[in-house]
This record gives sequence, structure tokens and C-alpha cells, in this order.
Amino acid sequence: MRELVDSLSGRDYSGSISSTLLSDVQHNRHGGWQRLDRLFRPVVYNWCRRSGFQSADAQDITQKVFTSVHAGVPDFQREKPEDTFRGWIWRITRSKMCDFCREAPRRARPAGDLIDEVPASISEELDEPQPRETDQLIVRRALQIMQKDFDTTTWQAFWRVAVDGCCAADVAEELGVSPEAVRSKKYRVLKRLREELAGILGVTNVS
Repeated sequence: MRELVDSLSGRDYSGSISSTLLSDVQHNRHGGWQRLDRLFRPVVYNWCRRSGFQSADAQDITQKVFTSVHAGVPDFQREKPEDTFRGWIWRITRSKMCDFCREAPRRARPAGDLIDEVPASISEELDEPQPRETDQLIVRRALQIMQKDFDTTTWQAFWRVAVDGCCAADVAEELGVSPEAVRSKKYRVLKRLREELAGILGVTNVS
């Protein structure tokens, strides 16, 4: 999986490919918002938990983040090649975590509540935690969402070669198809994945 993520996040597709997901969200079509929510909600929740928030508070912040994302996503655009949608959502999340910490002293809590403790503060300059790990989570979620759109043989061919690292000839023998068919099936899924995530993952080196 790491090699697959590196191949996606290490290149800039902005010059030739527009993100299918972002386009569908911004134009309110093909269940774009639902896909975006399924893709990023676990990511935002993970960010909150890693920043020290307990589960209930992390869920609360995540909901506030998605309210802001829903309002702002129609106007989102990449102004620079290094800009990513993931980075935009991280900045919203960081802002909401800061707001939550500032509001915490005024928030009424049940007597003796020791479960939902709140971090003392979150810096406005806080860097995104583990960007590469975040990219892996996003890719895994995207693949889970996409799997239903491909037949079993196509998906197995893609997974065995692109994720498990097997050679096309071995996978072809397993599946009873030609090596060319395996490579074609892998390409179909990978092309869809690249189109879906263009501009969303981090760009580690632009060539």
C-alpha cells in the first residue's frame, strides 16, 4: 500500500487531470458530497484524536469541520501546484480545534466528568500530523468506496499487482487471464483512483 500511495502522492496531476470527486462535490452530482464525507470524516476524526481530544469532543469538532467544508467547498480552488484539498481541510480542522479549546472553559460539563478532558490549547501554526499516514488512510478509504464499481476479477488483478506487489504473469495464472488483461485491469482501477484523488493528496515532488 505504501508504494501505491507514494506513486499517487508523489506526482502532480493538476496539469492534465481534474479531480472527479471535487468536481462532483462542487457541482452537486453523482453523490459527490456523500463520497467526500465517507472519505474524509475518519481522517478529520483521526486528526482530532491525535491532537489529544477525547472521542465525544473529536466527534463534535468533526461535525463542525464538515459544516464549514460544506459551506466552503463550492469555492475551493488550487491557487498553487502544492495546494491540496487535504491541506485545506486540515486548516479548517486546526481552526475548529483552536475554537473548541478557547470555548472549553465556558462549556458546561457534568459534575465529576473526567472522560471528555480538553487539551489546554492548539496552536494556529500546528502542522498536520503524519501527512504520509493521512494519505494512506485516504487512499484506503477511496479504494473501499470504489470497489463496488469494478467486477471481482478486475479488482483482484489490480490489488494483487498494485498493492500486493505481485508480477502480472503470476496474477494472470491465478485468475486465468492473460498478463495483458491483468495490466489493463490494473490500469483501469488506477486511472479511476488518480482521477478521484487528483489535487487531494500531498504532492511530495513535482517534476
